[in-house]
Parts: sequence; C-alpha cells; structure tokens
Amino acid sequence: MIAKLLVAIFILIGLLHLYWAAGAHGGESAFVPSVGGKPLFQPTPLATIAVALALFGAAGVVAIRSGILPVPELALPALIGCWALVAVFGLRAIGDFRYLGFFKRERGTRFARADTLVYSPLCAGLAAMAAVVAVG
Repeated sequence: MIAKLLVAIFILIGLLHLYWAAGAHGGESAFVPSVGGKPLFQPTPLATIAVALALFGAAGVVAIRSGILPVPELALPALIGCWALVAVFGLRAIGDFRYLGFFKRERGTRFARADTLVYSPLCAGLAAMAAVVAVG
C-alpha cells in the first residue's frame, strides 16, 4: 500500500513538473527560493523536464523494489535506488540551513512559508515511505 502511494505521488509530482515545463505560470514565488523578492535561480524548461524524468525514475525504482513492476534482475539496483531516495529526500527535508528545509534561516518569503508547511514535510514523508519500501 505504501509503495503504491509513493509511486502515485512521484508520478503526480512529475506530471506537475511537466505542466510547469510546458509554460504554466502563476505563483512562481512559492516554488523557487528568493531573496529580496528576486528568485535565487530561474529553472529552465529543460531542467524542469529533467526533474520530472527523475521523479518518474523514482516511481520506477519504488515499483520495482516493491514488486509492483516485477523485474528481478533489477532488484539490487532498485534497493540501492530506494536508499538513495531516502538520502535525497531526507537531506532535502533537512535543507541547506539557509533557504530551504526545516532548518532554514530565511523565513519571510512566500517560498519559505510553503517550504515549511508543504515541501519539507512532503520530502520527509517521501524519505520515510522510501525507507519502508527499501526495508521491504
């Protein structure tokens, strides 16, 4: 059940990134860290597509590790991949100690509020669910 939920979440977030890459606009200040009202970076459509593909790959790793997608010859890479997801999303939840994560110092922006309420807890949850799938 957790694996199916995790696969669905990764696919939905990947689709959201494709939507953004296709040119969807509105609320960008809630999606990218900023300082003084200026975003720290401008994600390109290509970079956003790359993130979407990585999220689809994460869904595949979880699907293989959990047996949703039975590919026995990829069992070990899927196990390693699940632990990599635990690390990546766990570290993202902790953050860079400045602009993102639970321990950020910059807290007065729209992104910082969304990060505190949504993004960091989501990443912590994704890390925890990936750990459950990895332990299997």
